[in-house]
Formats: sequence, structure tokens, C-alpha cells
Amino acid sequence: MNNTNIHFYWAEVIDTDNTYLYNNSDSADSNNQYLYTVTVRMYDTDIQSYPVPAKPYNLNNVHVPVKGEHVIIFQAIGPRNSDIFDKTTQWYYLNPISINSNINQNSFPGIASTNSADETIQRNISPVQIYKGDNVIQGRFGNIIRLGSTPTSNQTYFKSPPWIGNSNDPIIVISNSKTNRSNNEITTNNINTDYSSLYLTSTQELTGYTVTKSLKQENGYQSQLIGIADRINLNAKTDSVTINAPNNIELNTNKVVFGTSSDKEDGIYSTELLDVLNLIINVISLGFKTADSTIITTALDQTSLLQAATKLNTILNPKIQQDKRTI
Repeated sequence: MNNTNIHFYWAEVIDTDNTYLYNNSDSADSNNQYLYTVTVRMYDTDIQSYPVPAKPYNLNNVHVPVKGEHVIIFQAIGPRNSDIFDKTTQWYYLNPISINSNINQNSFPGIASTNSADETIQRNISPVQIYKGDNVIQGRFGNIIRLGSTPTSNQTYFKSPPWIGNSNDPIIVISNSKTNRSNNEITTNNINTDYSSLYLTSTQELTGYTVTKSLKQENGYQSQLIGIADRINLNAKTDSVTINAPNNIELNTNKVVFGTSSDKEDGIYSTELLDVLNLIINVISLGFKTADSTIITTALDQTSLLQAATKLNTILNPKIQQDKRTI
């Protein structure tokens, strides 16, 4: 490098055949310092007449272009610069240019190379509605990370936010979107129809959100962590899964299964068990008689029976509740 000036150039991606491979050998094919490199051709062939390899300018936030997409490239210090006198340089690319304003397909082949072809990702993906002040990351396949808030009411949007709350209070949404429309029509997060979602709220109420079964305890809309998917699997690899709540923990489902054995047995309806035990105590207290009623035998220890009946009144634990049996 003869100076520290950086010049930017337009370029078209013409080859990604080896972009996603890894080679750490001692041969010339080693690419451990050139991860996710693509081959590009500049628009201006007077500057560079032949294709050049370019790698991401920042591996912490990578958006790899596909063939036919266009990027801005620049030259900067290369990976083999062991000292300040080494003049090795490397081409770097910035994120693909949204020529078509499309989330997953911005190819426009043939501008820089008549032999290039585009890589079509066969999926119709709608761009997500962005609200004022949002920071949104949207993948090519409908995955969305939104760092947003409850926007103020003085701005008009194509799709209103699916939540209400105090203006400018923060919200984080991570979702896999299912709602994809044609012609780049804008959509927004939908907790009920997206494949899966995670919402970290502050004061928001999610409009239209309904749980499978209504909650017995309802405390209004405070900060919440809401996760929804067809199946939710929490797995602690070496230790425990801990859920702490100062008020209630509710499990609303048709069946709850405990234990690690595949051999299960049914639980007990505590109210019915209490009724059965009371009936047994009453029968014993009354005594027994023969079929002709000539011999009557009463319980020898009435005191113990009374104590048992008294303890039955405290056997139930109101802090653990389940559905009553319906006949």
C-alpha cells in the first residue's frame, strides 16, 4: 500500500463456488484467512480488467452476496501484513446492494460480466415494516430481529405495529415469518401466524395475541418474555431447569407428565380421594353388624378415627391445583 487513501468501486459477483468451503492445509488452496470470499468483476475495467477475490469487510456481521448481486469493494491491508512495511493488500466487499428492494433476491447479472448468471433463491420473502427508530436485521428467508419500540402516533405506516404501549418504550422481537406476499408488499410481525417468535417487552400489549387456554391469573401488561412455537423444548445439559415466580406458575394443558420412566401411572384426584377416605371413616365409626342385625360391633378406637377425620381437612395443598374431574 503506497498510501492510506481508500477508493470504493462498484462490482458484480460472478462466482461463489468455493465461498462456503474451508481449507486449512499448507497448500495454496488454503482459505482460513479468506473465509466467505467471492469473486467479483468491477464495472470499470480500466481500473481492474480481470476478476478479483473479495472477502467480507467484517466477519462479525456477514451478509454474503450471491452470484449476480452487486457490491461495493475497496482495497485495504491484507492478512499477511506482518509489519507496517508489508504492502500486501486485499479486496473487501460491503453488503449487497438492494437493487430490487427485495429481501432475498437482488441479482442483476450482466452489468460487469456478460458471462455471469444469477443464483435464484426460490422463496417469496416480504420485507418487514420498519417503524421510526427501529434497528432491524432481516435474513433472506424470513428471519427477523427487531430492536424497536412502541412508535409515537404522529407517523403513518403501511402496517401498524402489532402492539400498543407507552411511546418509545423498548421491545425486542425475534421471529421466523410465515407471511410472505408478492410484489415486495410490506408485512409485519404476527405472533399468531409466524413460525416461531420471541418477544421481550417493556410496557407493550400484543394486539390480537391469544394463548391456547386463558390464564387464571392475569396481572395486566408489564414487562414480559413471550415465546411461541409449535413445540417448545427446554433442555439443561448438565444441571437444572429453574423457574422462579413470586406469585403463580401455571401449566395450562390437557395432560402433564412427570418423571423419566416410560412406565407411567395416572395421578390422583385429591377431592375424590378425600371423599372416599371420609366415607371409609364414617363407616368404621358407625360399626358393623351381622346380616340379621343381632350383633353390632363398633370401632374400638373412636379417638383415632376422629383424629384421622380432622387431619383429612388439612390434607389438601391449595398451592398446587389441578382440574377437577368432570363426569
